[in-house]
Amino acid sequence: MRRPSFGQDRRRTARDALCVALVLVGGACVVSVDGDSASAGDSADADEPPGATIEWVYSADGCGDAYGVVHRGDEAIVVGNLEGSPWAIRLAADGTPVWSHSEPEREGAYFAVDVGELGDDPSVEAPVIWAVGRYEDAGGERYGLVTGLDDGGAIDLELDDVGGAGIGLFAITGDDGGGLPVVAGIRDSFDVLVARLDPLEGILDPWVAPAGQGPLASVAFGVRAAAAADGGVLACGRASAGEGGVSWVGRYALDGALLWDALGPPAPIGASMECWALAALEGGGAAVVDRGYLGGRVAAYDGAGELLWERDEPNTGAQAIDAGAGQLFVGGWSANPEAEPYRSHDTGALAGWVIALSDAGEFLWQTDLVDALSLYALRYHPDGYLTVVGTRDPFGTCPYPWIARLRLP
Repeated sequence: MRRPSFGQDRRRTARDALCVALVLVGGACVVSVDGDSASAGDSADADEPPGATIEWVYSADGCGDAYGVVHRGDEAIVVGNLEGSPWAIRLAADGTPVWSHSEPEREGAYFAVDVGELGDDPSVEAPVIWAVGRYEDAGGERYGLVTGLDDGGAIDLELDDVGGAGIGLFAITGDDGGGLPVVAGIRDSFDVLVARLDPLEGILDPWVAPAGQGPLASVAFGVRAAAAADGGVLACGRASAGEGGVSWVGRYALDGALLWDALGPPAPIGASMECWALAALEGGGAAVVDRGYLGGRVAAYDGAGELLWERDEPNTGAQAIDAGAGQLFVGGWSANPEAEPYRSHDTGALAGWVIALSDAGEFLWQTDLVDALSLYALRYHPDGYLTVVGTRDPFGTCPYPWIARLRLP
C-alpha cells in the first residue's frame, strides 16, 4: 500500500490487526478497541516514534457519511447524513450515543458543525450548536440549511432557505471574534460564498470571494476563526480557472475585508486542486490540506499570506486538518496501488490514515486506520486526543458514518 510522505523521507509504521468487540448500543454498532492491540503506530523498528492509539470506534447503523466534528467538553458532536437526510449525533467520552437528530423529511446533509451564540440575544444563556449543510426540494432546487441545536439536541432555530436557491453551506465557524457565525460554501451554484450570518434575521452578508469561471464553479469548503487578536476568519476552497481549478485560501478581517489570499500550485488544463479544510495558526496564519489531480498537499501560510512550507504526495487525498500542542494533525487516504490509472478519475480503494507534522512541516508519526475509509474531518482536544470522522466503504452499496477517537502518543 502506498503511504503518504508529503515530501519527507518518512519512517514507516506497521499496521496491526484491530482486535475489536462489537457492542450494540441504541441501534448502532459501537466498536471498542483494546488500546494495546490497536496501537497502530507500533513498528518493527523500536526506534521509530509511536503513532496514536485507537480508543474507540462508533459506526452508525445505516447508510450515510460523517462530514464534520466539534468537541463539547470531552464529548464529540458529529454531523453528516444518514439514509440520505441531514443527521447529527452527540457521543459521550467513551463513544456511546447521548442523542441524535435527523431530518428525514429532507434530502441532503449537514456538512459542518461548530458552537457559538444565537446572535447577541441576552436571553440565550447557553451556546448553540450550529449544524449547516444543504438540501434539495422536490423540484430539484438546492438550498442552504442552518440548524441551531441546544446541548440536549433540541432545535433552537432553523433556517431552511437562507440566501435563497443555489446556496450550499459546507463550513461554519461559530464565532468570528465579534460574536456572530461565518459560513462558507457556494452561492448561485457557481461562486464562492463566505458570509457572516445573522441567525435571528436569517440574513447572509456575503464578502468578496472568487467567482466561477467558464464551466467550473468556485466553491469554499473550509472556514475557521483566525488565531489573531483582531479576530476575523480564514476560508479556503477552489478558485475556478475556467476548465480547471486551483486551491485557494484567504484571511478576512472582522469587518469582512479580504486581508490577503493565496493560490496553490496550478494543475494541468482541465484538472483541478481544491482546499478541503484548514487550521488556524498563530498570528493570523493558516495551514491547509488540498486534494485533487496532483494528489495531496499540506501547506502553511503566515499571517500575511506568505507561503512558509508545503508538502505534497501523489496517490493520496488530504481532507482534514487541525492544529494543537505545536503540531499539525492531518487526515486522509492513500489509493490502492493497483488502481490504474490513478488521478482524479479512478482512486480504487482508500486506505485511511492520520499523520502528525511539526509546525515546520516535519513528519512526526503516522497512524494507519482501515481500508476503504475516506476521512473528512478531525478535531484536536487539549486533553491529548483526536476525534476523526469520515465514511467507511465509500464506494460500497451502503457506505456508513465512521467516527473514532485517537489517543495521541
